Amino acid sequence: MTSLTYTSPIEPAATRLTDVQGLALGLVWLTFASSAIVFAEPAPVDVFMLAVIAVLPLLRLVRITPSLLLVLTIWTVGAASALIAVLNASEPSKALVHTGVTLFLTIQSFIISAFIMRRPYKHTHLIMHAYCFAAAVAAVAALVGYFNLLPGSFELFTKYGRAAGTFKDPNVFGPFLVAPILYLMHRMLTRGAATVVWAAVWAGIMSLALLLSFSRGAWMVLAVATLIFAYLAFVTAPNNWQRLKIISAGFVAVCLGLVLLVAVMQIDAVSEQFTNRATLDQTYDQGPEGRFGGQQKAKRLIIQSPFGIGAQQFAPQYHMEEPHNVYLAMFLNAGWIGTDVPLWGAARVQTHDHAAAVSGRLCVLRCSRDRGLRHRSRSLAAFSPVDGPGLGLDAWRSRKSARHIACRADTQATCSVHHGPPSATDLVGAFCPTAHVSSRRCHNAA
Repeated sequence: MTSLTYTSPIEPAATRLTDVQGLALGLVWLTFASSAIVFAEPAPVDVFMLAVIAVLPLLRLVRITPSLLLVLTIWTVGAASALIAVLNASEPSKALVHTGVTLFLTIQSFIISAFIMRRPYKHTHLIMHAYCFAAAVAAVAALVGYFNLLPGSFELFTKYGRAAGTFKDPNVFGPFLVAPILYLMHRMLTRGAATVVWAAVWAGIMSLALLLSFSRGAWMVLAVATLIFAYLAFVTAPNNWQRLKIISAGFVAVCLGLVLLVAVMQIDAVSEQFTNRATLDQTYDQGPEGRFGGQQKAKRLIIQSPFGIGAQQFAPQYHMEEPHNVYLAMFLNAGWIGTDVPLWGAARVQTHDHAAAVSGRLCVLRCSRDRGLRHRSRSLAAFSPVDGPGLGLDAWRSRKSARHIACRADTQATCSVHHGPPSATDLVGAFCPTAHVSSRRCHNAA
């Protein structure tokens, strides 16, 4: 009897790429590989991203879905509201530039998300491979600079006595490393011994570099994201052996992390900086002119200005620095409508699929070798509150609309059909590659 085959609607059957499409994939890799070089802005990644935005749709390397269109619409409303807020700005040129960058990042996010939806597993792997390469370059540069292993490297790769690598700000460098670290954790849990060794080495190097960035925000993001990853990896593990492996790996990682921390704390400069940064209340946080005082001013200003005051207007007119809080800054930049609509959109999508929302800011598809029969996703950290659930919903809808049939040729064909509501193992998340790019404009890490 003829054997029946099934092709997953989530991961399309392999088709031969044209030479031009192959070059486009190389351009995507180069774009994300260059994302670590941010000594100044615009950075090389911004130039490459312009080409990516233009090329991918032309070569039909994107898959635009209803949920992605919803995301684009929501953020376009936010950008439009920010443009209206420019009318209230005392320096419209600064507000226009900031809003223009925001719109660029919105389009960038939409195109890259559609690129991932085209082939979730392959395209996510391509992006994460390049992202890990970029993180490795930045982390090595940071360590070389922090320990002054080469002449002039300390001045080039550190800022304020903190590791910054190839970034201009340690508070941006630190969070940039979180996603690659989690992806390497994922590789350690799902690959063979050889992969475990190199993944563990690079995860350790990146973790040390993140620690030496002395970014409190990066420390907290890594801690919370690791807990989310560990929980979701545990509850979606296919068997108890895999769960035992996760527990053992977590125990070893904690022990090695403590040993590493004790070792670097023996260095006086590290110990002093760590003691200073490991408190939640710095001297510049206190008082009416401190960070928290500025946030109180921002709250009062938000109530007084429902249409916003325009981007980059809070400092220095109302305070010595920006509010250092992404939500307060969004209210100031785009007003109530420009902030409430995206937040409503996030809540709306999360209501449709809570499991996708929990997977948050960085999801990576893990497909089994048996295509079309078992698709599982493993969350690595928190995806953006709108994009992640949107992509997860699209993947589930594609799966629900198709009949998952497995047939084998025998004296009588045996088929099984899978239906039902979405579960954590049904969700196919996608990496949000613009998170680390846009973070260069939003200095919200501590």
